[in-house]
Formats: sequence, structure tokens, C-alpha cells
Amino acid sequence: MGTEAAAGTRSSPARALVELLLGRGGDSPAISDAAAALIPSPPFPGPFRTPLQQFADPPSAAIRPIVATAAEATESLWHPFRRAALAGGFPCVVGLDVPGGAGASWDDFALFGSVPRARVVAPPDAAGALAALRALERVPGPTYLRIPAEEGPTAGGTAFAFGVTPELRAGNDLTVIGVGRGVWLAHGAAEAMGRQGASVRVLDGSSIKPGDSAALLRAARQTRGIVVVEEHIARTGFGSFVAATVTESAPVPIRRVGIPDLPPTDHQGAAACGVTLERVVEEASALLRSSGKLH
Repeated sequence: MGTEAAAGTRSSPARALVELLLGRGGDSPAISDAAAALIPSPPFPGPFRTPLQQFADPPSAAIRPIVATAAEATESLWHPFRRAALAGGFPCVVGLDVPGGAGASWDDFALFGSVPRARVVAPPDAAGALAALRALERVPGPTYLRIPAEEGPTAGGTAFAFGVTPELRAGNDLTVIGVGRGVWLAHGAAEAMGRQGASVRVLDGSSIKPGDSAALLRAARQTRGIVVVEEHIARTGFGSFVAATVTESAPVPIRRVGIPDLPPTDHQGAAACGVTLERVVEEASALLRSSGKLH
């Protein structure tokens, strides 16, 4: 773990969120040593303390979260999560990764998404995580929530609903869908492509399961193609759902920027695996050149 992760600067809002979840009472949640090491001592900086404290003592006791790092969630918590969900319970696993994506589990969407009725959510920032937690309180259900441990240069939307993929930026030439930190890269790519004369739509793919088929089909019919950006193995991530949905009804070219299907080096960040702004722009440019928009 790097010094930034240990010191807790940019990542404090997400860590405060996890700490407050731990203080909810009721059944004691399981927390890994790695997750505990990420939680700073109070007081917590950031603007999220009051609403999170309200969530920490909800009117409903139906949700019993299990908190861990995203990496350990897939290793040790998937089986109990699946058992609880199949038994009709409402388990909630909150996976907190570390700055730069070095500690994220890159198959967690696929694993937790394979559980019947389970929902998978990956907001781009702490504000999005809080909105997702509030939605979960209104509509309980087995849910896996991955929280990025740092605040990015560009945030997603302030609202969240399961099964909704909101449009963060309008565009008619190309659609870029970001998941988690991928939202930051999607905004950056839209800016870069705009300087080349391309109009890029940006969608927030926080609700991985259930996905928003209607929004994806609109994007496929109204733009020349789709690029999906996520810190997950590309072959089994949200891009697979996008491809399956679009291919059935409104096929357009699709590019997926994610983790290659290769064993990563320990603590290797997503950027080292190719999930970068340069890669997103490269894929977007190639797609628009093939469609005749760019030369």
C-alpha cells in the first residue's frame, strides 16, 4: 500500500463512508484487515459526514452490509454473499479499492453479477456512492457496491437509480460509457475528441446490473458507435452486457477499454494495464475513422 493510501488525503470521503457503515449496529459486519488499514481515525474530512451518519442509522434494519476491500471481497465474501442472496436475504458487500485501482478486484462485477437477483454498482466518486446507498435503503436487495478510494477530476451525476444509465454529456457522433473511474476517462476523452471536431455523448454506467437497455439502444441508434471504459477484465465486464444488448437490436461498432485477460502483477494499477485516457481516445478515434467521421 502506497503512502497516499495510508495517509488518506484524496480518498478520505470513501474511507469515512466505510467507517460509518461499520458503525451502523445490528449484525456485526465482516471486515478484512486490508480494509481496516484504509480507515483513518476520526474526525473525517469531506462534506459527506452528516448525510452518511443519517444513513448509518436507517429506519430499516433489512440491510446487513459486509465491508471489505474489493480485492478480498471476491476472494472471501462471494460465497457467503451468494448463500445469503439465494436464501432470500439482502446482503450488501461494499468493496473499497485503493488509489490508482491497484487494489481493485478485476473480476468482481462478473462474480457478484452471476448471483441471481444480485445488483452490481460502481459509482465514480463518494457522492455517487452515497446516492447508491440511499437508493439501496429505499429498495433493499442483494447488492455489490465498489467504491473508488479517491476523488477524480470529474464527478458523475448526483442522482442514482438502479437500472438507469444517465447521460452526463450530450453528443451525436460517438458514445463513451464510463464505469467507476472510467467516468473520469470518458469525460476526458469527450473533451479531447471535441477538439478534433467530434461530438461525444458520455453515459454513467454506475448501475452495472441491472443495466439500462433503453439508454444503450438509444446510444446505438443515435451515434456511430460505443466505447465502454471500466477497470475490470474486458471480456466479462459491463462491456459484455453492452455488446449483447446492442447486438440483438441495434448493432453498431463497440470498443471495450478494460483489463486484458492476463494475470496482473501484484498491486499493478489499471493504468499500467492499459485503462488510460490515451487508450480511450485511441479507440474512439479509430471507431470514428472507420465510420468516416474522422480522417
